[in-house]
Amino acid sequence: ECLWVFEEHRVPNMQLLNRIYKNVADPRIRAAAIRTLGHWGGKVTDWEATLVAAARDDEPLVRAEAAKAAVYFKGLTAAEVIFEVATRPTDPELDTVLNYARSQLNVDQVVQDAIKSGAQLSLAAQTYVLRNASVTDLLKLDKTEAVYRAILSRKQANSKQFQDDQDYTFLVTVSAQDLEEAERQVPFDSILYAVNGDTR
Repeated sequence: ECLWVFEEHRVPNMQLLNRIYKNVADPRIRAAAIRTLGHWGGKVTDWEATLVAAARDDEPLVRAEAAKAAVYFKGLTAAEVIFEVATRPTDPELDTVLNYARSQLNVDQVVQDAIKSGAQLSLAAQTYVLRNASVTDLLKLDKTEAVYRAILSRKQANSKQFQDDQDYTFLVTVSAQDLEEAERQVPFDSILYAVNGDTR
């Protein structure tokens, strides 16, 4: 209740908020604390660790409030909250919250800017990129097996996008097991077309 008094008077108190979030077992109270953090957006510093921790919380209710609160902050750290929530189990309601937060923060643009600048992406950010980035953006990343797998999973991928020998070498040397796994997402003929330079 003390925290709500501070919120009512629009007086940020990160020390109190952190104490409540870290020490209260009831997820409803933790979620309410994170909602308050969102209301204090732009008025507090040292919010990053708390909000990212909330995005990793075991309770979906808390993660949903973290995604909502991230909208009141800006930059890669705010987007990081969305990455963390998106890479954990969701439900239809949480998906709706995530879609709203993504649009408000323009997360995809933040990702593109980070890739262009060569910024080091967190594991959650990398996972988000592998799931959501376009083939063009994926090709700007280091050519790892995970990146190639993500490219093969995209329906719009075609041989014109594979321009260096390393790309073709990977496609040609994919093991039988890898092809079986890829076939679940991309028709086998499409993979062969890419290997042979056919754009069908």
